Amino acid sequence: MSIISKIVLNVRASNTNTESLELSKIIDSTEIPTDNLSENDVEQILDLILSLLEESRNKILEEYTYVYEFEYQFYDDKDELILAKSAYSYFDELIEKAVSFEALHNKLWQFIDRSYYKENDARFWRDSETPVGITTASLLALSDKKYIENYINFLRTNDMDHEVDQYGDVNTIIEKYGVCEETLSLAIARACSACGQHGSEQFEELLEDNFLEYIKSNFDLFLQKLEEEYQFKEIWFMDLDYDEFWNPGNMETDWIDMILKILNEDQTEKLRLFFKERL
Repeated sequence: MSIISKIVLNVRASNTNTESLELSKIIDSTEIPTDNLSENDVEQILDLILSLLEESRNKILEEYTYVYEFEYQFYDDKDELILAKSAYSYFDELIEKAVSFEALHNKLWQFIDRSYYKENDARFWRDSETPVGITTASLLALSDKKYIENYINFLRTNDMDHEVDQYGDVNTIIEKYGVCEETLSLAIARACSACGQHGSEQFEELLEDNFLEYIKSNFDLFLQKLEEEYQFKEIWFMDLDYDEFWNPGNMETDWIDMILKILNEDQTEKLRLFFKERL
């Protein structure tokens, strides 16, 4: 039986020059197999992964400005690279296994959170366009809808003007749980704090599919969710003035026009006042 003997984190980062950084952890125990991992095995590996991540964060924050390649590699007791059984990496297979253990979810969210360093509003990237944690965050959100709020917070740290898998992941999450309070939060965030290049377009599609009637029937909840988004006004279009924002035909707010069509007079006035008071 092959065992995991070493984990290496390879990072390519830049300051004035492009440089590579390699950190490694030798596993003292020889008990962790390369497959058929138990919950305890996975937890041990996650602890090592987090330790390497923390070491790299400390060094990068001191010396570098941008991380554009980030890869964990695993070696067996013969010092040979452990390959995945699927088209994905061994790391991705490990994460998928970890998601199956509810007791490890907090550590997975810790990994996601620590891949974004708020100190200079930057993050780790797996490659030139894919943020670290994107697969982990979506898998966790799909494992339990209580994690949708965490997933929304993750999206807010992404460069949504250059999204990769986020559009499809959002659709998959909403398809799984249907229209409910949690998915309403996700849908509205997609039009606001997690908007980016395609958010308004996606929200309009979601409105047409299922959310219009839900908003009409749960209008106060809709206003509550908008209020929650308002705290992130600096990363969406709340810098527009009221006359510009509340203007039929404004491409950035076509979704408002769609919603107004199904509201009654009282609801319409409440929505108008909501924005009037905040813009």
